[in-house]
Amino acid sequence: YPFNDKGHTNLFARISSGSFVIPECVSPRARCLIRSLLRREPSERVSSEDILLHPWLTKEDRDWVPRACDQMVPQCSLYD
Repeated sequence: YPFNDKGHTNLFARISSGSFVIPECVSPRARCLIRSLLRREPSERVSSEDILLHPWLTKEDRDWVPRACDQMVPQCSLYD
């Protein structure tokens, strides 16, 4: 996730083309950050400094409510 396809060939083609879908339940600010991180051209991607300043990371969401899609990506162990 966010790149998903059957078979390695199709998956690599999707990654190379930058073709991905962000679920509708993801907030607009998070969608913006994800798109900025996954630009095809490395020179167009946001810097680590800009990531830390992105509104999605700096905004304090006091009324944050978990969404169903927050659980879409399975928990992964660092040692798998």
